[in-house]
Parts: sequence; structure tokens; C-alpha cells
Amino acid sequence: MTRWYFDHLAAARVDYDIIGQSYYPHWHGTIKNLRDNLRKTIRRYHKDVMVVETAYPSRDIHPSPAAARNMIWPQTPAGQKQFLTDVIQAVKEASGGHGIGVFYWHPEATFTPGATGRLARPDANSVFDATGRPLPAMNVLGAD
Repeated sequence: MTRWYFDHLAAARVDYDIIGQSYYPHWHGTIKNLRDNLRKTIRRYHKDVMVVETAYPSRDIHPSPAAARNMIWPQTPAGQKQFLTDVIQAVKEASGGHGIGVFYWHPEATFTPGATGRLARPDANSVFDATGRPLPAMNVLGAD
């Protein structure tokens, strides 16, 4: 998908500076798939890359067997932290220093007393627990 999309941008002579990728293992594959995609993308388009959207559950969400195959980290606070550490490391190791950052999707998605809808219950991907206390993954978000 990355190649198809950016080849079309190149054909249309669209000017851009950075390539942003999403990475969710249950949709996008293994951490090796992420590393390979970043490496190939940098080699083909000569742009900086970043993961602009990623998240991982800190509690068991019972994924389908197909999705669970790539969710190799435990669905625990420690597993969430290791997932984020591994994603950040994959970006840091991207070819020629072209991996420039990681954004965690909706880290604050936690329970809000009196809320309705999405914030009426804690989101498993939040980096806060149901009481609003930070989970261990928070400690790697500012890592150099």
C-alpha cells in the first residue's frame, strides 16, 4: 500500500517532506514488517519517515486469532510499554537516521467520570489506567 500510494504522489509530482505511517500489529503485521516497510520506503523515496499513529492495549481485548498472531507483546501494562519501546527502536534504527518520530494514538483515552460515549469507559489503548494514573508506557514516550 505504501508503494502504491507514494508512487501515485510521485507521478502527480506532489511535493511533501515527510512520510507518515500507521502501525497497529493487528492490522499491519509484525515489528519486522514495520522495519522492512520503513527501510524500503526510505530507500525508494529518500524522505524522513515517522510512525504517526500507533497504539497497543494494556489489557486483554480478545483479538481475533488472525489479529492476535502479530500481537506478540502481552496485553498488559508491561507489554504495552515493550510494544512502544520496540516501535520507537524500529524508527530510531531506520536507514540513515531518516526515522524521526513516533506519535501514540489517543494516549489520554481514559475513563472520565460523568462522561458519555467513548470516554465513559477506559480505552484499552490508553496510557492511563481507569483512575487516571499513568501506565508504564508513558515512561518511553519522551525517550531519546
